[in-house]
Amino acid sequence: MKKKIGVATLGNAKENYGQILQAYALQAFLRKNGYDPFLIRYRRKITLEDEKGLRKFAKRIYLLLKGDNTDRKIKNPDAEIEEHLSLKQKDFQDFYNNLFNQTDLFYHGIKELRENPPQADVYIAGSDQIWNWGGRYGYDPAYFLQFGSKDIKRIVYAAGMSKISSSVAAKNELKEYMKNLDHVALREPTGIPILKEAGCKDPQVVLDPSLLLDNEDYDALTNSVEPIKEKYVLGYFINFESPESINWGNIENYLESEDITFKYVSSEGYYDPIHQLGKYENQHFTIAEWISAYQNATYVVTSSYHGLLFSIFNKKPFLFFFVQNSKHKYGENRAKYILGELGLETRLYDRNSSKSFKEQLEAPIDWDNVEKKYKALKDKSIKFLLDAIEGV
Repeated sequence: MKKKIGVATLGNAKENYGQILQAYALQAFLRKNGYDPFLIRYRRKITLEDEKGLRKFAKRIYLLLKGDNTDRKIKNPDAEIEEHLSLKQKDFQDFYNNLFNQTDLFYHGIKELRENPPQADVYIAGSDQIWNWGGRYGYDPAYFLQFGSKDIKRIVYAAGMSKISSSVAAKNELKEYMKNLDHVALREPTGIPILKEAGCKDPQVVLDPSLLLDNEDYDALTNSVEPIKEKYVLGYFINFESPESINWGNIENYLESEDITFKYVSSEGYYDPIHQLGKYENQHFTIAEWISAYQNATYVVTSSYHGLLFSIFNKKPFLFFFVQNSKHKYGENRAKYILGELGLETRLYDRNSSKSFKEQLEAPIDWDNVEKKYKALKDKSIKFLLDAIEGV
C-alpha cells in the first residue's frame, strides 16, 4: 500500500509561478517514486493589518494619486492590477484543482490543524520561505509540523530560512520545534548554524523541489502550448519597486541595440507587480506558458530565485539581478549559494564590471561542467528525501 504523505508548504500562490511550481514539483516527484502525496491546504490566520497588506494598500493609493505607472498614463491603475491578477489567479486555481491532490478542508491556523489533523504516514514541510521569522507573529508552528499523531514521521525538505531572528524568544521557539522533527534539510546553508544551536543534529542542504524533476516532466505540462518561435529575451522580475532597482536602463539599451523581442513577466511578491517596463507590458502567461517561455528563450534576465533555477534547468544564458535598495536582501543568500555550487558566479549581474551588459549576458556557459555539479546535488537531494521517508 502506498504511503500517504501530507505536504505543508506555501501552496496557496495566486500568481507566483515559482511558489506554485515548487509545490507541484515535490508532489510530482513523490508520485513518480510510488507515494501518495497530498497538499495540506493551509493559510495562517493573521490580522487584517499585516505588514504585506499595508504595503500593497499604500502602493495602490500612491498609483491612484500619481495616475501613472512607469512611463504610461493609467486612468485606473487599481482596476488594471485587479484585472491582471484575476487572469492569473484563475489559471493558478485551475492548476491546483487539476494537478494537485489536496485536503478537502482548508485549514486556517494551527488550532484547526491540531483539532482535525490530516491523516498520513509522513508529513513533509517544504519548500519555499516557510521558516522565515514572521516578526510579531513569530515562526509558524504549522510549517514545523506541530500537529497530528506523534507516530507520524516528520520531514522538512528545502525549507527557506533566510529571514532569521536572534532574539532569545525565537531561539527558544526553534529549540522546542526541533524536538519533533525526524529529518531536516534547508535550501541554503545560512540557517544551518542556527538549527544546530537549536538542537537539530544533522541538518542538510538540498535542492529546491523544482530541480528534482526531469525535462519530460515539464514537457508534459507544455505539450499543448504553442512555443514562441522568434528570438527573444525573457525577463522575469519579482520584488522590485521601480525599474531603476533592476537597472532597467541597461536592459532596455541592450534590447534596442540588438533589436530583439522582450517578453516581460512580473509576479506578486512583497510588492505588487509593475505592469509596464518602458514599452513592454506584463504578459498574462499561464503556468504552462511561463514554463514554455523558459524552454524557448534565447536569453533570460531575472531577479527571481525560481527564475534563476528555471534558467539553469533549461540551460539558458542568463543574468541574475539583486534588486537595488531592497528591504528584503535576506533572500540573496539562496541565489549566491546555488550560483556558487554550480560555478555560475559570473551570471550574477555586476553593475561595476568592466564588461558591458551584452558581454555579461552573452558570455558562453560550460553547461557540461554545470550539469556534472547539478547531477551530484540532485542525487544527494533525492537520496536525502527518499531515505528520510523510508527511515534509512
